[in-house]
Amino acid sequence: EYGYNKKSGVKRILILGDSFSEAIQVDLNKTFAKILERMLNKNSNMTFEVINAGVGGYGTGNELFYYYYEGRKYNPDIVILQFFIGNDVTDNLIVWKNRFKNGKIIYSPSIIDFSKYIIRKYCRTCVWMKHLFSKGGAEVINGAPYYLKVFSDPYSIKKGFILTDAFLKELKALTEKDNVSFYVVIIPSPLEIDKNSYDYFYKLYPNAPVLTENEFRYAHQQIEDILRYNNIKYIDLKEIFMEHNRSLYYKKDNHLNEYGHEIVAEVLYKIIINGSLIKVPKNYLSKSLKEE
Repeated sequence: EYGYNKKSGVKRILILGDSFSEAIQVDLNKTFAKILERMLNKNSNMTFEVINAGVGGYGTGNELFYYYYEGRKYNPDIVILQFFIGNDVTDNLIVWKNRFKNGKIIYSPSIIDFSKYIIRKYCRTCVWMKHLFSKGGAEVINGAPYYLKVFSDPYSIKKGFILTDAFLKELKALTEKDNVSFYVVIIPSPLEIDKNSYDYFYKLYPNAPVLTENEFRYAHQQIEDILRYNNIKYIDLKEIFMEHNRSLYYKKDNHLNEYGHEIVAEVLYKIIINGSLIKVPKNYLSKSLKEE
């Protein structure tokens, strides 16, 4: 949709993320990236281009490598990394454990990964068809998604957070080197805030480990500690999502529905407009949303 060259006076925002950003569950114009772009261009005297580089199945490691090899070519002014609390840490552990050795990230381009991105970028129908004939793409082992088994294992999840810390630290260093603002938005799992999604999930996977509020609280605390320690600006959307009586997720799919995308776009819009990505005080955004 957008080439590498950026016109004079244009502000570019690059969205890095997984299937929650890719958002094949909704029409393209109803994704939070497109809604955000329209809101910014309608309500400011600047021209914004929002580039959605979300790819289903990506974790923080994939997103780091994408930015390193491809994303920075678009010359973004702002990079927003969408982090899904449900499986991004486990994605990093499963896929990228061989790319981090002796405290250093091993950069090596993956033809498979890049081909996957190109297909998803230029053939949204191909992605939709794959999703249609799968259970969201999750690998199922012994009657439960593999990411959930890893998520419920303290040793594995600890290793996953070590990798996540390294990838986020490297992304921050790269964006600083490129003079780009870097921000993280945390998407909560529907299993922790949406009873319909929770009930349907465990009906579908009755043998899956039962996650409690303690596991989710630990995950949120760990990622927020990592972000604060590395001085990365962020917002966790859990409290904001919980304030809405309407469901923000599709029950059978567990991804954001149209209303969920609207909320994410509004939050990002307020962050960008009201402070150039300065970390917002607790409850500020939820209060602002109520006023509209």
